[in-house]
Amino acid sequence: MSAPLLKADGLCKSYAGVHAVAEVSFSLVEGTITAMIGPNGSGKSTTVDLVTGFQAADAGMVSLDGRALTGLAPEQIARSGLMRTFQQVRVYDTLAIEENLLTAAQETDGTGWLDALLRSRRFRAADSAARARAAELLDLVGLARMAQAPAGVLSYGQKKLVALAGALMPRPRLVILDEPVAGVNPTRVLEVEAIIRRLHQAGQSFLIIEHNVDFVMRLSQRVIVLDQGRKIADGTPEEVRANEAVLEAYLGTEAEPADA
Repeated sequence: MSAPLLKADGLCKSYAGVHAVAEVSFSLVEGTITAMIGPNGSGKSTTVDLVTGFQAADAGMVSLDGRALTGLAPEQIARSGLMRTFQQVRVYDTLAIEENLLTAAQETDGTGWLDALLRSRRFRAADSAARARAAELLDLVGLARMAQAPAGVLSYGQKKLVALAGALMPRPRLVILDEPVAGVNPTRVLEVEAIIRRLHQAGQSFLIIEHNVDFVMRLSQRVIVLDQGRKIADGTPEEVRANEAVLEAYLGTEAEPADA
């Protein structure tokens, strides 16, 4: 069996004595799509925050390809090869769509303000590579013709595509997508699914946090289920669909249509 790309072991997080995440452990193999599902308040987003450094775990360890991530700042984790998107889409409305992607690249390209000021050789090389990468990704998500338009003119679903493209700019080892199709119409859901499939076929690894059960079951090779801060199931989509604990906690009562 392949060594895990991402490994989380015994993650815990409490707020005023309430366990938001309790002893959650899981691992992801490179080149796969893994989903994490569960009812509202099950601990999914908190778990992602712990993995990506946006919150400090009370206990537990996280590693990427054998390198410890525990205690690192979010930007350090991003530079290590783990990128993420957020439930609430984050784009710069007043910047051009292309500039949004170039800004994302600057956070991980290794250049500094002095490089930019002097337009050093390193800066020029990084800028050229970032513009080529941005053009490639905007073509992938169907926004190439709007590259110079301000991001503020985009629909909510299109902004999610920009956020996805931004996360892909530094060619990360793993991308965590936090509710990539929440609030998105059914046509856009299928578009996002097709984009993720193309990226996966090219070797990109994903962890997808989503409420849209049909979406993740179609896409994923493996599904992790949380309930009340604890992992209650971990297996193939078929195994998870047949799991009685999952049916009781989530699938039996929480499943929603794709455009909910």
